Amino acid sequence: MTRTFYSKGRTILPDRTRLLILALAFLLLLFTGSISRVAAQSSVTVDLGAGEFGEVRTAGFVIADDSRVSIETICFDPSGARPLASKAWILDASTRMPVWEFSTHAGEQEDQHLRKVTDEISLPAGTYEVYYASYTDWNRGDWNPRDIGDIIRNVIRELFDRHNWHNDEDFDERFKELQSELGIQIRTSPAGRPVTNVDDLADGFLSTAFLTITGVPDDRYVAEGFELKRPLDIDVYAVGEFVQGDAFDHAWIASVDSRQKVWEMSSANLQHAGGAEKNRLSRDQISLEPGRYAAFYSSDGSHSPMEWNAIPPYDPDFWGLTLRVPDADDLRHISRFDYENISLDHAVVKLRGLGDDQHQTAGFSVVRPLEIRIYAIGEGRGDRMFDYGWIVNTDTREQVWRMDYASTDHAGGASKNRVFDGVIKLDVGNYIVHFITDGSHSYEDWNSDRPFDAAAWGVTIAPVDADDSDRLATYSPADDRSTLARITEVIDGENREADFTLEKEGRIRVFAVGEGVGGEMYDYGWIENLDDGTVVWEMTFRMTEHAGGASKNRMVNTVLMLPAGTYRVHYTSDGSHSFGDWNDAAPHEPEMWGITVAHDRRRSGI
Repeated sequence: MTRTFYSKGRTILPDRTRLLILALAFLLLLFTGSISRVAAQSSVTVDLGAGEFGEVRTAGFVIADDSRVSIETICFDPSGARPLASKAWILDASTRMPVWEFSTHAGEQEDQHLRKVTDEISLPAGTYEVYYASYTDWNRGDWNPRDIGDIIRNVIRELFDRHNWHNDEDFDERFKELQSELGIQIRTSPAGRPVTNVDDLADGFLSTAFLTITGVPDDRYVAEGFELKRPLDIDVYAVGEFVQGDAFDHAWIASVDSRQKVWEMSSANLQHAGGAEKNRLSRDQISLEPGRYAAFYSSDGSHSPMEWNAIPPYDPDFWGLTLRVPDADDLRHISRFDYENISLDHAVVKLRGLGDDQHQTAGFSVVRPLEIRIYAIGEGRGDRMFDYGWIVNTDTREQVWRMDYASTDHAGGASKNRVFDGVIKLDVGNYIVHFITDGSHSYEDWNSDRPFDAAAWGVTIAPVDADDSDRLATYSPADDRSTLARITEVIDGENREADFTLEKEGRIRVFAVGEGVGGEMYDYGWIENLDDGTVVWEMTFRMTEHAGGASKNRMVNTVLMLPAGTYRVHYTSDGSHSFGDWNDAAPHEPEMWGITVAHDRRRSGI
């Protein structure tokens, strides 16, 4: 029989109930002790709150043994239909590989604009970097509705003064309201400890590095030289910006002597670098022969460690290029040197810093065969060049080099900025270098982002080997002893003449540029023998070829054998389309509009 006893001031419970309470108290004591032990085993190692919007915050921790790590993250989620406006991730400091990141689709909605993720992962002993970034992957001020529903919802928000996430003020206001609740917290076992100096965490990764170009800000062009004493494998780690295959922040490596690229960031070696889709990463290994090399990095005017305009990559501090060797012992086979893009002290041609609507030329002679380096920066788009250069051998009138779009690379800044950096071999002879610019986008008057080496807009030429400078000399066509008659830069409505005499039979070269349409010539030249009054040569449409520019621009480059005697060279032009007053696209060599007669150097020995 169950009995209940009463005593003044307290209640006497049945025996069975008292035993049950005692058992529960004992279990509670055990559970409390277990919690205390768990708390002792798992403590907060990293507590990283959100900074201001547009800020990346970093912390670090080290774990001595393989451990389980607990992660709790709260991110700003302004709209379920849009990407998150903040993100968190963890990076292995020794490999620069992400080991965890906040998943857009994971976790639970804390309230209308907060998303919380609680996770637990296993990590090996090592050093780790923790990141929390508050950015967005969509342009708040440039809203593109996806459907009629988007339009209706936006109108309702505006009418009823609700938060409109396509409005900067609404977005920033709500972020500030929730900022104190945002962040990431990491708990580790006693084997884990926080790191105060996060910069030191990458020391392990950098222990085999011999060249670093990192943290590159906007509008920079950086070049560093290195030399290999023996063949080596090189580990390349590069982070940059690519949009739809176009490079905006990118790296490449070239041979200093041959100017050939030995590696570059390209679609073949790129992967997503985390964060915004345009963040791209290359982890590559290349084999290089002994020699001198230059490593380059070029950035445009936005999205860099200076100021990200979207969520940064997993490894924001390594935005740039890092070169390492697999074995630290190989570092002794590598040396560094100060790289000079092109030596102006040894340059034979320096047509640089050119403005709009210019056509400049410079001449040089090659005394002995040699290799020359051509460094030219101009403008091109869609396989066409607008500011570009070329080289003509004046002895043969052959074009030995031309700055075609296909031979150029992106020169930094706007995609239309193009650079040619290469080596060609030239034989003995006289050469004229041309560079022409159109009416917009040139040095000191850019209509888009300037190139990385803006002052070099134009063309610079120097010997590959500085010791070969004595193989080059200056050259002026006006002083060329091989020229017999020269009628050039002919304008509208002219009839010009020039005489020359041959003391003995010889081969002469005739180079003429004029206008011809439908089988008829309108600006053209001919040669008359003054001894007997006969015409020994005349420029006809059938003998001409296209001279560049408009199809009516015609040219002829031929060699004649003429007997000794006195000759008169004639050139006539009609009333339109001539030097300085073109009514259509000019020829490739506009200043040669006319006729030039000279000894054929290949046979005359002059």
